Amino acid sequence: MNLRRLFIPLFIFSSFFIFLKDAEAECARFKAELWINNLTTNKKTILPNGFMYHCANMFTFNEGAKNGEISIKYWSCHSNEGCGKFKKGYSAVSLNNEDWLPGKVTYTDYSNGLESHIFCVKQNSSLIEYCWRQGELFWWEGQP
Repeated sequence: MNLRRLFIPLFIFSSFFIFLKDAEAECARFKAELWINNLTTNKKTILPNGFMYHCANMFTFNEGAKNGEISIKYWSCHSNEGCGKFKKGYSAVSLNNEDWLPGKVTYTDYSNGLESHIFCVKQNSSLIEYCWRQGELFWWEGQP
């Protein structure tokens, strides 16, 4: 995975929020296609469509996807000062609102910029990857 391809669109997206006076996140929601990849068997399980969101503030970036069956949340600290007890670069994944476990981005495709991008994450110890593709924008506000 080319990290530069991930961080350039991410920087462009999050740079809108650099001048916020507080740490409140700005968010956008989109329709989304969701699926799960088993990294051992290379089996792809298509899930019912749902929605996804991007949020960013001066300290963190978070993204997630949800439908009637599953909720996937990802966050990453991008502040040089850290994020509470976490250092810059720390990231975590939560499934179905369970505990946040260390996690990472496993795949991104920003070939169309933020339009129709694909984002995949997994908890570090898992062999299951959770992915979504961005669809049409339908909501913009301060919280996901």
